[in-house]
Amino acid sequence: MGELPDLKAGKDLVIEEFSRIAEELLERERETPEELREKIEGRKWRFYRYGYKAGRILDLGCGGGLDLLALHEITGGKAELYGVDMTDKVLELAEERFGRLGVEGVHLLKGDISSLPFPDGSFDMVTVAWVLHHVDGEELDRILDEVRRVLRPGGIFLMLEPCSLPFTEGQWLWMELMRLQSDIELLAGRDFPRIHLTPQFIKEYLSSKGLKLEALDVLTPYVGGFPMKAEFFEEELRKIREELSKLPTELRGHFQKKLDFTLRKVGMIGVEKGSTLIAKASLPGAAAEGGER
Repeated sequence: MGELPDLKAGKDLVIEEFSRIAEELLERERETPEELREKIEGRKWRFYRYGYKAGRILDLGCGGGLDLLALHEITGGKAELYGVDMTDKVLELAEERFGRLGVEGVHLLKGDISSLPFPDGSFDMVTVAWVLHHVDGEELDRILDEVRRVLRPGGIFLMLEPCSLPFTEGQWLWMELMRLQSDIELLAGRDFPRIHLTPQFIKEYLSSKGLKLEALDVLTPYVGGFPMKAEFFEEELRKIREELSKLPTELRGHFQKKLDFTLRKVGMIGVEKGSTLIAKASLPGAAAEGGER
């Protein structure tokens, strides 16, 4: 059997992956104004449904700035908005989008969301979306400790993450494909961070961090973010096959058979969108300034 490659893991892989995505949007696949507008509109629903504060708002792992743009529009530009991300390219993408839309005054910082550069009680609201499932358990603890620290009494924490509970046969198949991808990536020398978040865990976890749970929903199909369109499915398969090509011949044949069988099942019944877990919590205490909507 051939030699397995050295293992790459953790934040470096996250930076590598999201830098690639941002690079494509910046250079090869720049959105049309209509596409950008559609993306922003698609991010507004959870703030309307679960509420927001019109004071100081922090977006953790802000990426290309879509949630910040949505909040800017929802609050009529009256909120003081901050975004933190550890990836240069996605912050560059956010700046480019803000400039294209003429949005000024949003504060973007490069940094680690498990160690925030803000004083205690700095924000009326902290939001995070599609980020926490890419950290490990120790990082999750540090991040939630920071959320509690920087929230003002009465402040809101709103999180949105993919939920690992499958509800349909198609979703079971999607999870099977993702588990196979993780196995192949590991043997190909990549351990991309993925943790599974479930409703009961989040309920107990937020309580253990001193946050009062106000809403907890699991919405199916997956709402916003990464719709399970045919081109997205094909992109995931492309990445799996690319990692598969890095394996020694004996392992490659073994995992190719597993992939072929999973794709056979997918071909028979299709793959549906997954589920979204939404949690809204608050820091007990006096209401923060900035009216809640």
